[in-house]
Formats: sequence, structure tokens, C-alpha cells
Amino acid sequence: MGKLLNNLNKQIKSNVQVEDAKNCIKIYEHLKAINNGRVWDSNWAPLVSVAFIGQYPYQRIYAPTSLGNTVLKGLKETK
Repeated sequence: MGKLLNNLNKQIKSNVQVEDAKNCIKIYEHLKAINNGRVWDSNWAPLVSVAFIGQYPYQRIYAPTSLGNTVLKGLKETK
């Protein structure tokens, strides 16, 4: 999932849905914390949606799904 963080950082630098990318990083960090430093695709995929923009090579745009937003809300309430 190292490429995933690189793609999220590219999304932030390109100023495309920056808040969504930051929220996805929060989800990633939480999953990593509860799974002994690993983020499994089976845990990640239901929480985040991916869209592709542009022509090849496509830029991936990540955004939390409704389930991902619920997880983020829960993370904010526990702090």
C-alpha cells in the first residue's frame, strides 16, 4: 500500500479534492493502527472509492464512501 500513500499525496499536491485525500489518509492511518501496521485491501475498499481522471496515465482520485464517512465521524467522536 506504499503506492497508495504516494497517490494520496499527489492528490493533495494537485489541489484536487484535498479534503477527501486528507480524510482517506486518516482512514488509512486508523486501519494501519488496528491491524498491526498493515492495511488490507478488504478493509480499505469498502471505506474509500476511487475515480480516474484524465488520459493515460490516469490520475486516481480517492474519496471516502458513506461507510468511510461514518468511520471518520466515529474517529472524531472518540478523540
